[in-house]
Amino acid sequence: MSKMEQVIFYDHLLSNKKITELAAEYRISRRTLTRLKHDLLVKLRKMLVK
Repeated sequence: MSKMEQVIFYDHLLSNKKITELAAEYRISRRTLTRLKHDLLVKLRKMLVK
C-alpha cells in the first residue's frame, strides 16, 4: 500500500477521521482523497476475492 492508502485505511476507515479532515491535514484535495479511497476499496475487494 502507498503512504496515502495507508493513511486512508488507518485514519479514515479504522479511526473514523473524516476525508475533509485528512485533506486539510495532508494538503490534498478532498476529491483526490475520495478517488484514492475508492481505488483502495477496489484493490482490497480484489484481494479478498482471490
